[in-house]
Amino acid sequence: MSNETLDPINGKVWLLAVNSSLAFLQERLQQYELVEMKLLAQQRDLQAKIPDIEKCLDIVAALQAKKGTGEALIADFEVSEEIYSQARIKDAESVCLWLGANVMLGYSCEEANALPRKNLENAKVSLEVLVADLQFLRDQVTTTQVTLTRVYNWDVHQRRSKQALCFVFFLLLACARLKCDTWNAQRLNQALVAAKA
Repeated sequence: MSNETLDPINGKVWLLAVNSSLAFLQERLQQYELVEMKLLAQQRDLQAKIPDIEKCLDIVAALQAKKGTGEALIADFEVSEEIYSQARIKDAESVCLWLGANVMLGYSCEEANALPRKNLENAKVSLEVLVADLQFLRDQVTTTQVTLTRVYNWDVHQRRSKQALCFVFFLLLACARLKCDTWNAQRLNQALVAAKA
């Protein structure tokens, strides 16, 4: 911004600069809040996904531990929502993993252990990046809010200074009128109109 833009005497240019700055900062703040909502939704999804992947790894590890011992693993599994069944699993050679989007694939026990482990690592890294992005975004929101407040307060201060300047000018003119009989009311009115503009 140039000095002309910040000049309180040139009120129209100054007022436009303040109003456009406030509008820009408010728009930026809304954009940050929208991005924050999206990042928080992604964070919730990842935080829900990580325990599911860990459960999958635990189950595969339990299957591998029982493999070759001749002992059966008794497991409860969900058939559909709110309906569970019990299964006896003995010497499983392969494991079917639910990949999502109505896709299920069969893997050997070793492969079934590697895929969820890789997914778990990726999810944890993604969560760390999301947390860092959210922290950066919160810093930006705070900075924008502080800047918005400072611009608004500066505008209020400039308006009050301008009003105080007009009042002081009015008092000086009134004093001059009392001391000098040649001063007339028309000149006083012209001076006041000029000071208000």
